[in-house]
Amino acid sequence: MKRKKTNILLGWMMLFLTLGMGSVHASKHTITLPITAKGNTSHKVTISSTDSPLPSTENLTLNNETKSFVIPITKADNYHYLITDDKGTTYHTTVVVTRNADGKMESAIYASKDGINKTDIIFGSNVTNNTIKQEKNVVSKKTKHVKTEDATSIMKYIVALFLSALALFYYLIKYLQNKRGTDI
Repeated sequence: MKRKKTNILLGWMMLFLTLGMGSVHASKHTITLPITAKGNTSHKVTISSTDSPLPSTENLTLNNETKSFVIPITKADNYHYLITDDKGTTYHTTVVVTRNADGKMESAIYASKDGINKTDIIFGSNVTNNTIKQEKNVVSKKTKHVKTEDATSIMKYIVALFLSALALFYYLIKYLQNKRGTDI
């Protein structure tokens, strides 16, 4: 009977320890890729990628307006996209997501059309020359530490691990006492 009470007490203790612990969430960032269509004709614009996450809506129809693709990102990396309209114009787009000194994600968008860097992604007949100077290639920096913007204290988990190890040690001693029939 005493053993059953001890088991119930330890079970409740472990339950309360785990209920007090919060969940761990990865940092989320959204990339907004603005797309502009100029002129009197409508443009059906499609975004595609073979190695990067895509937005929930992969097609936009624009009539002399600006709309955006919104892409959820969970880690800092380089993301590559092809943005094409129904007239055959294609922009090669790279989104570079990095972390600032505070650990928050920031993004920079680099687009090129026909091998020429562009400041904006614009489709249509009234497009002005929007070239920019050649940017240096951005290389993603690999670090040994993962920053998730999670401020949960690890101390709760260390205490739970310590109490679990203590309970395991207690049961091991009790088992050995019962097996030998003597107190240690």
